[in-house]
Amino acid sequence: MKKCFYVFILLLYNLGVTEELRTALVRIDISGMSDQDIRQLVAMNLDITSIQRAEGRMDAILSAEQQRLLREQGIALETAIADVSAYARQLRNENYFKHFHSNEQILQEMKQVAADHPSIALLFDIGDSYLKTIGRGGHDIWALKISDNVWMHDPFEADVLYMANMHAREIITPEIILFFMHYLIDNYKKDPYVTHLVNNRELWLIPTFNPDGHEYVFTGDASHRDDTWSNDPLWWRKNQRDNNENGEFDSYYDGVDLNRNFGFAWGMDNEGSSPDPTSQTYRGPEAFSEPESQAIRDLVRQRDFVISLSYHSYSNLWLYPWGFTFDPLPEPDASIFRALADSCVFYNNYKPQAGADLYLVNGDTDDWLYGQEGIWAFTPEVGDRVRDHYFFPDTNRILPLVLENLGPNLFMAYAAGEEPIIEHVTIEDTIDQMASLEVLATIQYPIVLNDSVGLDTSRFRLLYRQASDADFSSLSLNFDDSTQFFRANIPGVGMSGTVYFYVEAFDSLGRRGTSPRAAPMAVDSFFVKWPTMADSKNLAAVQTFALDQNYPNPFNASTTLTFMMPKESYVSLDIYDVRGRLISNISQGFFPAGKHTLIWDGRDVAGTAVPSGIFYARLQAPLLQKSIKMVLLR
Repeated sequence: MKKCFYVFILLLYNLGVTEELRTALVRIDISGMSDQDIRQLVAMNLDITSIQRAEGRMDAILSAEQQRLLREQGIALETAIADVSAYARQLRNENYFKHFHSNEQILQEMKQVAADHPSIALLFDIGDSYLKTIGRGGHDIWALKISDNVWMHDPFEADVLYMANMHAREIITPEIILFFMHYLIDNYKKDPYVTHLVNNRELWLIPTFNPDGHEYVFTGDASHRDDTWSNDPLWWRKNQRDNNENGEFDSYYDGVDLNRNFGFAWGMDNEGSSPDPTSQTYRGPEAFSEPESQAIRDLVRQRDFVISLSYHSYSNLWLYPWGFTFDPLPEPDASIFRALADSCVFYNNYKPQAGADLYLVNGDTDDWLYGQEGIWAFTPEVGDRVRDHYFFPDTNRILPLVLENLGPNLFMAYAAGEEPIIEHVTIEDTIDQMASLEVLATIQYPIVLNDSVGLDTSRFRLLYRQASDADFSSLSLNFDDSTQFFRANIPGVGMSGTVYFYVEAFDSLGRRGTSPRAAPMAVDSFFVKWPTMADSKNLAAVQTFALDQNYPNPFNASTTLTFMMPKESYVSLDIYDVRGRLISNISQGFFPAGKHTLIWDGRDVAGTAVPSGIFYARLQAPLLQKSIKMVLLR
């Protein structure tokens, strides 16, 4: 890039008060830039909302003058939202925010859960927001603990921290935490996996720890909407600190970026954070200057958190340390971070990477949690691969974005327990009532998060029982060098009926792993049947989560889609084209158990008939997904 680029950057950095009323969200083409060029852009006083290096793009909110200077330097810009304030007014006029939770609604739902389920849910006031500390309104910062024996701390149960909404405008993130809260509560003693996690973990949920900023974004502030020097509060990022201490909130000068205010590598340079109060990445006057970051610091130091997730939006990324440097993490920590991240992105197809590979940040939560407190800390950046939504997804995309992060939340709760990892081979139904049936299993060390411990091979067992038995019988598992499996044989039962079984193993600290997870509440089974008995799998077909092939197929005007639910669940049924673009959301919401039929009329979300082609129907529920291919012929 030409040397004059760096001169232009200095001009850009000093724009400040020359910002005009109409600012736009633009997509900057960074595909031809070097890493140094991108770092120079990031270091400037730009409101960068997303960087997706693989796609060669940077999204940013820029004033008209900033856009002009960029274009004069030959940098390609594509306008995504031409007037961000007009866009904000449109959302407010359409009552967009009724689809999200306000601060008051968040607190009321947490209070209701704690009141209705006092044995497993307890609400904590962990600190105050900035505005409350200075007596100008403000809010308490609330955390909900979910665990059995919730009033006491069990040192043998792993603590996991889930938090969201550090940046005010990232309003999808509290919805992920609230959904997770309800999922745990609603499925306790119903779903064995959830029951196991609640009984053996201490899970802490903070839907928003920037409540002042969240309220400012959510409700808006009429005094600023037509201010020629400010944008609508919709796009606000920081907290509400009065930086110039004039007793008034100034959207140009005030606020601290809470994700630059933590005390590890705080302020080490002006690239990973800014000393300028007007900057979107202003780090505050000192580390932990903000009561919001102090609340998180104090909670962390009172607990023994093993893993933390801090939800942001909107780049389809799963970030982990380091953020402040390109230096690699030491081993084995680097491999552990990658293994945990790879397991999480299995559910949502986000890209796992170190934070610095996005851009340099200092004073952020992940680096402090890991570097100072020894916690395995991650930042999921929630984005939509189907449709660009920036911070404000289409309302029919809220549920899919929430659902795709339920799996990672549950997995991290599981991984924090460091249980031996077991997988077994399912046994097919049989008509031989006298034959013994072999169970094969692999037993591995967990992902070691604390001290490495050995497995106790004397406590590797297969447990089984018939439906009529009150207790499980036990067999030792023995290792077979030739197959690399642990093996044991369930003896012939001598009669028809269902046989239930599971595998368990312990490490030398007594931590127990099972397959299926959460056994004996969840077990595998096979059916021993008379030769003339109908196949038990067919009898159980209606008990499965399934999406049938559409009928007719191919179709012309419309087609019928049938799906089955084994239990009540949230469901989203969407239509995509062959390029993966969302065509239509057929239905989303809460469906009861049973068989359901819906019609797709061959039209897109705008009501326009789509042309002939191949389309895909995708049925999505918590932790489950089914797809079918359809052919439309006009």
